[in-house]
Amino acid sequence: MRDNYLQSYYVVIDATLDRGTVEVRKRVLNDFFSHFDVVTEVSIAEFIKLCESKGNSRNTIHLKIGVLRLYIEYAGEHGEENITPLLSMCKRYRPEVKLKDSVNMEEVETLLSWTKELKYRTLIALQAFGGLRVGEALKLRRSDDNGNWLHIRDPKNNRERRAWIENEELRNLLDEWEKERETMAAYGDNDLLFPMVKRNSYQVFVGRLGKRLGIKVHTHTFRRFFVTHCVEQGLPLTSIAKQVGHATIATTQLYVDDTPALQEQMKNIWKVGA
Repeated sequence: MRDNYLQSYYVVIDATLDRGTVEVRKRVLNDFFSHFDVVTEVSIAEFIKLCESKGNSRNTIHLKIGVLRLYIEYAGEHGEENITPLLSMCKRYRPEVKLKDSVNMEEVETLLSWTKELKYRTLIALQAFGGLRVGEALKLRRSDDNGNWLHIRDPKNNRERRAWIENEELRNLLDEWEKERETMAAYGDNDLLFPMVKRNSYQVFVGRLGKRLGIKVHTHTFRRFFVTHCVEQGLPLTSIAKQVGHATIATTQLYVDDTPALQEQMKNIWKVGA
């Protein structure tokens, strides 16, 4: 596949994307075609080697290959044939996976006990005991609470799902917050469960709280705790993926590859074999 579609592609992205995104895509594609005349499986592999020789990080290379993949998809939509091997070649490259911070149940309970504002305590519980993303929690409406489950609007994948609420502490916090919220006239008819709570203010609060208590934590840590805890309690990855809204269990697996229980499991199998 040659660069026949490049100019028309530039016209499309100029008209539909923000300037920063357009500049990145043009820079990557111009760089690719300055070294290679055609897009083939070989040229993609060589481009990856070239990026590595320049000292690009795996995440940067992943971004560049993603730009190339979008261009290939555009060409396929406009008549280019046999793009499947090219797309497969792009999808083989994966960025480096960095292990995230983790907390245990005792640390979660400590963080909750030190959180005096009920709205923040409820948000932490929604993530730690319900597995919600920050964006999902902040988009919850009062009408989404159906007692033992929540109607979730996933802003990341543009899907909806049902998240079960079977943790007693979380259920009690939701009920307490609903009662407190009803007394606040400033909220008026706003149906959001957490009106006027901004993502950034919540993230700053959690960061400062963790620093005060000596616990390395950020908002996504609570969601990761939920997944890890479910795995350690024996829940199937498929069930956990449904609860947290992962499209595949491969994503769920990334959360638990380094679960603390793994070390104990390794100890146990050697004890059995001894």
